[in-house]
Amino acid sequence: MGLRINADKTKSMAVTDSPLHLRCDNQDIEQVLEFKYLGSTVLNTGSTEKDTSCRIGQASGTFNRLKPIWRSQNFSLRLKLRLFNSNVIPVLLYASETWHLNNTQERRILAFENTCLRRILNIHWSQKISNEKVRRMTGQPIVTDVIRTRRWKYLGHVLRMDDSRIPKATFQRQPEGRRRRGRPRNTLRRTYQTDLRNINAFLQPAWEDVLAAAHMRDDWRLLVDALGASGGTRMI
Repeated sequence: MGLRINADKTKSMAVTDSPLHLRCDNQDIEQVLEFKYLGSTVLNTGSTEKDTSCRIGQASGTFNRLKPIWRSQNFSLRLKLRLFNSNVIPVLLYASETWHLNNTQERRILAFENTCLRRILNIHWSQKISNEKVRRMTGQPIVTDVIRTRRWKYLGHVLRMDDSRIPKATFQRQPEGRRRRGRPRNTLRRTYQTDLRNINAFLQPAWEDVLAAAHMRDDWRLLVDALGASGGTRMI
């Protein structure tokens, strides 16, 4: 029976359909399918879809609260972009190091960023201006590339940990038993492997080489830079 216990000791998450009856410090632990932990939404399925949706919603609220600045003619484009990158993007990308995104989620995140940039530039929907031109006008990095870079920087940090540390032990763990029939769920480990397949064929390393490169910081930086620029599903 799989179990995850929340930090407030009042909720538990079952990863099977079996009911749980637990008590901690003479207090019943409620069994839930999801809970909030350090600002992130954790689901029993391991999916990050709801978390990314919440992040987009919260970033949208932050962006809308700054609407007077985006509309003002008294602020330069450079200052507006600095405010966007310091106030909106951190809300959007909170805990994105552990996201395993599918194509639909990447498109939604990119669509949100493109919408924000168009409003900062005061581009009306009827104006025929491509997303590529918007990028050239703002010089803004593609947000999914930023997520990919942050994800790989986090992996390097984890792989350099001592084997006894929980994040590294969790990442290296091989679950016992057999999975259910059907298409396997997307996981963070599979996301890393997908990123590797998107690199230029001449640079494509084996997973064993990736694990070794994590301990050589110069090689690791080169790998992270290549992955960040490799791109995935883009809608720029």
